[in-house]
Amino acid sequence: MSDINSVSLSGVAVRKVEISEAKGFPVAQFYIDVEGGGQQRPKGKSQIVAYVEFMDVARKLTMVDRIVLIGSSLS
Repeated sequence: MSDINSVSLSGVAVRKVEISEAKGFPVAQFYIDVEGGGQQRPKGKSQIVAYVEFMDVARKLTMVDRIVLIGSSLS
């Protein structure tokens, strides 16, 4: 049952990464254009928010970089 909250996104960065601060912690926000794969996988843009060590990785992204994100949703 540990896979029930897993999230996988694949796409292309479509905006410049925005760096800000939230409650004293660095935060990176960016959007990816998610690729579809049939009726169960719709296309669209997703906003990604990266904190702490992932923010350092996100900071290096540029528009048109291909991105694959795998993680779990917060409950």
